Amino acid sequence: KFAAYLTPGVTFTLSDEQTKKKLRFCYEGGIKTWLKNLVGEQKPLSSLHYLVQEGNDVLVEVAFQYINSSNDNGLSFVNNINTVDGGTHVIGFKNALLNVINELAKAKWKVDNKIGEFQASDITEGLYSIVTVKIPEPQFEWQTKGRLGNSYVKKEVEDIMTDYLKKFFAENEDEFLNLHEKIMLS
Repeated sequence: KFAAYLTPGVTFTLSDEQTKKKLRFCYEGGIKTWLKNLVGEQKPLSSLHYLVQEGNDVLVEVAFQYINSSNDNGLSFVNNINTVDGGTHVIGFKNALLNVINELAKAKWKVDNKIGEFQASDITEGLYSIVTVKIPEPQFEWQTKGRLGNSYVKKEVEDIMTDYLKKFFAENEDEFLNLHEKIMLS
């Protein structure tokens, strides 16, 4: 089923020859639709963000949304291979989110002197995300292909996400302030 989300517009049909049952999967909205389905009826605290952009030897596609929950739910893929343990693409995504939130908090005098800057664990509470990249020669850290190891991918994803987040929050200050408040309360 996840292959249908990762390749929008392509129909996958599974047939059971014994029962003659057929299942068809096709999601025009790709990972954006998948994220909507993951979030379901939970209360969103942010817009559903979606970005697809090409970098140097990498195509980055990300969908994420904050919800009113203490859980986080992150999925990641490289060339449609599920990287259950994340990797450099996920690190780049989370670094960009953390750095932009901290940078904006400083600029808006929102840093609590007792607590200091946010840490990575602070920004993941309630974060639902799907991070997928397409690269020519993926290097995985384990035989199970559970973690991407290509170091350049981290910088590419981080740069693309940083640009996106800075622009978005510059145009949507209220969403940044709501997100900042949610993180402060977590």
